[in-house]
Amino acid sequence: MPSRSTFDSTHHVTRGGPGTHKFSTDGSHFTLKLPWTKTTKHAGASVCVPDDTSTGSLHALRNHLTVNAAVPPEAPFFAFSLPDGGWQALDKGSFLRRYSGIWSAGGLDSVFGHSFRIGGCTDLLLRGVHPTMVAKQGRWSSNAFMTYMRDLGTIIPQHLRTAFAASPQQGLGLILAAEGA
Repeated sequence: MPSRSTFDSTHHVTRGGPGTHKFSTDGSHFTLKLPWTKTTKHAGASVCVPDDTSTGSLHALRNHLTVNAAVPPEAPFFAFSLPDGGWQALDKGSFLRRYSGIWSAGGLDSVFGHSFRIGGCTDLLLRGVHPTMVAKQGRWSSNAFMTYMRDLGTIIPQHLRTAFAASPQQGLGLILAAEGA
């Protein structure tokens, strides 16, 4: 959410609203139900967070819900407990300041909101996820996600290799052309 003062449960996920979030029974993913999005309005959308052991995404979500169990159900999903027994909502500005501080301390550049969409799109493509699945995961209904692609010199050859794995001679020319050979 943009700021703590703009929280609206009809637009933002709460901790305890019906069906707002759940872990899959097999532990393979977590689903977060967004009550509103820019494109779907009040139809909302579901976001699937897969179990990714390299990032510990599901572990982090379980830990967040456990450590902050005292936060009331009507609070924003990413609210956290304070030492005095109260709670505070994590808004976009606080999130970006916190992570920019961490990365800056590590000698990395600051990040901006869309950096996460760019990084997520690029990461999925580099992992070999098919572009249509990347578009679905990012909730894009058009090819707009292509504007977020980075590292095309690696992504394109990788996907071409996959596409032509069944017919190496057919794809060799396209692979070599994409790699600048």
